Amino acid sequence: MYKAYLIATVVFYTVCTFGAAFLNLIDLPETVKDFQPDSVFLTFIIWNVILQYIFYVVELLSEYQRITVSERTKEIILNVIFAPGVSVLAYWILINSLDWGFLIPWYVDVSIHGINILMLMGIVVVKYPCIGQLSRVQNILLPFIAPVLYCIVTLTYTSITKRLIYPSNLFSFKDIEDNPPYGWVGIVYLCVGIPMPQVIFYFVCREIKKTRC
Repeated sequence: MYKAYLIATVVFYTVCTFGAAFLNLIDLPETVKDFQPDSVFLTFIIWNVILQYIFYVVELLSEYQRITVSERTKEIILNVIFAPGVSVLAYWILINSLDWGFLIPWYVDVSIHGINILMLMGIVVVKYPCIGQLSRVQNILLPFIAPVLYCIVTLTYTSITKRLIYPSNLFSFKDIEDNPPYGWVGIVYLCVGIPMPQVIFYFVCREIKKTRC
C-alpha cells in the first residue's frame, strides 16, 4: 500500500506538478504581463517542489531496494523540506490580500500550492513522524536552510536586476518598477511562517509516536 502511495506521488509530481507547470510557462495567461519564465523558476514553490520530488524518488527507489538510504538521513531531509513546504500555504493569503488572482491556471495553482503539501503531510503522518524530533540544534536550523538560501538568491536577484519575481515587490524595501515595497512580508514569513508548521507538527509527531509505542 505504501509503495502504491509513493508511485502515485511520483507520478503526480511528474505529470500534474512539473509537467503542467512547465507546459503553462509556454503560454502564460494574458492577464499576467510581467510574470516571466525566469520569475517562475525563482518562486519559492519551485524550490520546494524540486526538493520534495527528490525525496519521493529517493524514497521510492529505497523501498524497491535500488538504493540504500538510512532512516536517519530521510528524517533529516524531511525536517529540511517540511516546514518550508507547508509554509507555502501562505500563498493563498497573499493572492487575496495583494489582489494577485490566479497567476497560472487554477488546477496548476491548486496542485503546486495545495495538493502536494497535503501529500507531504501525509507521508509524515503515515510513515515518518519525525518533524521536530531530532536534536535541538537540528530542529531549529534544518527548516531554515532552504528559506535562508532562497532569500539570499532572491534579494540578490532583485537588487541587481531591479525586476520583480512576484507581481508584488516582496523582496525589497525600495520601490521597484513603480511597485511599493513589501519587504516586511519576507521578515514575517521567516519569523512566523517557517517556525509555525515546525512547532505544530512537533506536537503532532510526538503524539503519533506515543500511539505507536
